[in-house]
Amino acid sequence: MRANTNSFFVYVLSISILYILVSCNSQPENDENYYFPVKDLFSEKTYCFVNLNDTTEKAFWKTKTYVSDNDTFLQTTISDKKDGIMDETLEKISNGDSKLISYTLNDYDDKGNKFTSQSMIIDSSLFKSNQKIGEKIQWKIRYKNFRSTDTCEFSKIRTLVKTDRNLKTFSDQMKIEDLKTKRSHCYSVTMIYQKNLGLASYEMMFPEGGNKNFIFISSK
Repeated sequence: MRANTNSFFVYVLSISILYILVSCNSQPENDENYYFPVKDLFSEKTYCFVNLNDTTEKAFWKTKTYVSDNDTFLQTTISDKKDGIMDETLEKISNGDSKLISYTLNDYDDKGNKFTSQSMIIDSSLFKSNQKIGEKIQWKIRYKNFRSTDTCEFSKIRTLVKTDRNLKTFSDQMKIEDLKTKRSHCYSVTMIYQKNLGLASYEMMFPEGGNKNFIFISSK
């Protein structure tokens, strides 16, 4: 299993995942300015990112906002040209906070057959309003292994590490663990959010060496 390390996020999120946050070193004027512009996404919008280390590799984050029973939700689908849809997330936006509602993971075999695993949400914090530098938030999901009946956990611990006038920089620690065998795969992601844009770049760094540095190039 590739463990979906080409996506993020995810959100990642993130998904997310897909995300996020505080304005400047003083009190923020509006945290949402640094997240995906939820109010502008009632019409579907796709963000395109390219890996600077291999410009043939692109990632597409398809986002859309909708309202149900006066609650605001953000859907994000992360895909690439090689494999297709990898992660699908749904989050609830409320009072400046974002909570993970659902996370669907996808994987593909060598013949292109798709495998899907629905997850159970253990921790759900994607975004906390006015997150302080050094403060940590976490989301965690539990799902069935694509190739066996084992249960796995996928988690992200996010720390705000830097702010300036237009950017927020986060350090995300990702971990995927098979709860039966206790085997795990960890990697880190540096994610940068830009005011009034949302996610501007994300760099994935793997313990075995190598990295993938995706930057935003366009949206439609």
